[in-house]
Amino acid sequence: MIGYFNRSVVITYGSVALALFGMILAAQGHMLYAVWCLMTCGFFDVIDGRVARACKRTEAEKMNGIQLDSLSDTVCFGVFPAVFAYFAGLDEWWCAVFLVAYPVAAIGRLCYYNVQADLKEKDGKAVSEFEGAPVTSISLVLPFIYASHAFVGGWFPYVLAAMLAVMAFMFLTSICFRKHPGKARILFVVCIAVLGFVCATLSG
Repeated sequence: MIGYFNRSVVITYGSVALALFGMILAAQGHMLYAVWCLMTCGFFDVIDGRVARACKRTEAEKMNGIQLDSLSDTVCFGVFPAVFAYFAGLDEWWCAVFLVAYPVAAIGRLCYYNVQADLKEKDGKAVSEFEGAPVTSISLVLPFIYASHAFVGGWFPYVLAAMLAVMAFMFLTSICFRKHPGKARILFVVCIAVLGFVCATLSG
């Protein structure tokens, strides 16, 4: 069987599986559980690189990990949020613009980052910042937006649409976002995710 299936990529594959499970939950109307899945995908994305680097890997396995991570991000943070938004209320004809624009922008962002990272690596430079918001940031933003549904009522689909539009723009903007190094980045993401979890839970 072709492919690289070892412990260095277990978390990445788990993130994809969780995203697919989250889409099923959203389709069945279990929105809060779907949000939990998205936040967990975000947390997995933070730690999977650290886990992979702790493993002894061949050059081919390292290259596989890079490609797998990008493809995983496409599913978890490109497709999953759009599917969630559809089942959360963006099911009218006009919503198609936002449901299509968001994943297209996310994929474009991932592709651009991969190219820039390769170019910097060839020049011997480390990637210290993101040009455009990382697609994983949706795992922090969407929980807060979902938490607002109890307060905005019938306006929630419009809030969702606005979120998708803003995030799509942020993915493609030339604004630079600094990478949070090591433990500080993990702590930052965990704190925001927990806060989002609490907000989502309190709003039911």
